[in-house]
Amino acid sequence: MYSYSDRLKAIGLYIQYGKSAAATVRVLGYPSKKQLRRWYRNYAASGQVPPRKKRKAKYTAAERRRTVEQYFLTGKCLARTVRVLGYPSKGW
Repeated sequence: MYSYSDRLKAIGLYIQYGKSAAATVRVLGYPSKKQLRRWYRNYAASGQVPPRKKRKAKYTAAERRRTVEQYFLTGKCLARTVRVLGYPSKGW
């Protein structure tokens, strides 16, 4: 979500403002106070801002393609598509 330079800037201001998360967030408008403290803890422990982790896709490209095809085959009905493919739903 936030670039490396955004996170580094936030950590620098956090240190400059005497580790006041509220003041830093007020000036920058991001991140939350809790997230800023996490960034700082990681920075203090390793001496650098860790790179963002790439999340693993929940479904493969083949599964997504199959789902889209099924969606159009079932008359563009999402509920029917989920039921036919057996994917988990929110259970409304």
